[in-house]
Amino acid sequence: MSEQPTLISPLGTALRYGTLMGILLISSTYFIQDYTLTNKKPAPDFVNVFPLIMLLLAVLLAMIKHTKKFACRTIRFTEMLGAGIITTFIGAFILAFYMFMYSAFNEETMKQLDEIGKSSFTSNQIKAAENIVSPSNILKSLGLGMASFGVVFFFGFISSFVFSMIVRTFHNMKLVEPDK
Repeated sequence: MSEQPTLISPLGTALRYGTLMGILLISSTYFIQDYTLTNKKPAPDFVNVFPLIMLLLAVLLAMIKHTKKFACRTIRFTEMLGAGIITTFIGAFILAFYMFMYSAFNEETMKQLDEIGKSSFTSNQIKAAENIVSPSNILKSLGLGMASFGVVFFFGFISSFVFSMIVRTFHNMKLVEPDK
């Protein structure tokens, strides 16, 4: 009978890197809000990509750190996916909590951000957008915290799936490397 490999919990790594992800997401979100309020215009697109980069970086680092626990055996796809999803869930929860608290206690700031965002559109764009479901209406109905959680978790899940395949493949290739 072949011996089943023991499962190694990703919880410690996920907790550490999920917390890091949450802090990085809060920092980059705060930076974007500060930029928008200071300059009275929305942040440029390249600045708005920072939170996504922070998310991807935290998930990738968590997976790489988790592979170090598997020094002598191959890694299953589900083990890597679990590490990425738990990391994402923790980071998304931290950001959602921050956004919920921020929007609950800073209503005036949220109104200013909404007005600045609306002012960046032309009247034709506003008329065309009235026929579509507005993101600000979605945020108001779901709450900023839930909307943030959903967005972060969606991108985190997709990146976890992709990084799971990549990191697992490189780790397993390294284990079966031929002797020279």
